[in-house]
Amino acid sequence: MKKSQRGSTLLDVLVALLIASTSLLSILGGVALAARTSQNSERRILALIAARSEDARNRTVTYNAAAP
Repeated sequence: MKKSQRGSTLLDVLVALLIASTSLLSILGGVALAARTSQNSERRILALIAARSEDARNRTVTYNAAAP
């Protein structure tokens, strides 16, 4: 193997590693974004359930003008 071929092979490997690491970081970033979005959705759903529950409780309270 010629000396120039070894340098070229090393460069090819380094470029491949750069591409692979960039791809991996992009995938991990997408997974992290999906996890945050899911967590935010869960919080909103729980807040909506609590609000609807409170609204239902308020609707069942009757007004009694004669009460002290």
